[in-house]
Amino acid sequence: ILVFSELSDLKRQFKSLVSSERDRLREIDILTYAIDEIDKAKLVPGEEETLRQERKILQQHEKLFSLIDTSYENASENRGGALSRLRLSKEALQDSAEIDNTLTPLSQRIDSAFYELEDIVESLRLYRRETEFSAERLQEYEERLALIHDLEKKYGSTIDEVLDYRRKSEERLKELENWESDKENLQQAVSSLEKELLKRAKELSE
Repeated sequence: ILVFSELSDLKRQFKSLVSSERDRLREIDILTYAIDEIDKAKLVPGEEETLRQERKILQQHEKLFSLIDTSYENASENRGGALSRLRLSKEALQDSAEIDNTLTPLSQRIDSAFYELEDIVESLRLYRRETEFSAERLQEYEERLALIHDLEKKYGSTIDEVLDYRRKSEERLKELENWESDKENLQQAVSSLEKELLKRAKELSE
């Protein structure tokens, strides 16, 4: 009875496996397409935020450079900027500390502030000189973000989720591609149990 029950169960599994062949092939096509689409995009975790920031800079480059110019001109030594005024204050305080050494700590602090501001001004100067607007780069960022958003609509709300979907799809694809092996194993198991059942039936008959 146990052998017969096991045989019936295996035959049901085999029938289900064969009848689901069309669905299996359809799912393989869907998973293969998704994996290929994600692979072609060559997604990098964290790149979306970087692209958004770069796009924001390029979209508002005129305002950005106007603000940088304002900051640079007011902080530099040009036309009485903060650095030139701070230099005068620094020199005056140094002279004061030579008369009253209790002012030395203040003189040292204003020295530090002066050199810090000087470094900031130089960084602003380099930023103005080295940063350029590029309409081509802006277009590239727009297209890349559009591609990422399209994939996120289909496979997940973030790049990490899209990549996780790809990983799970590959695992599922491997399971589906093992169908032939599963089919053969079931056939062998069914055949073996059928032989065992015939043997026992013969024994009972005798």
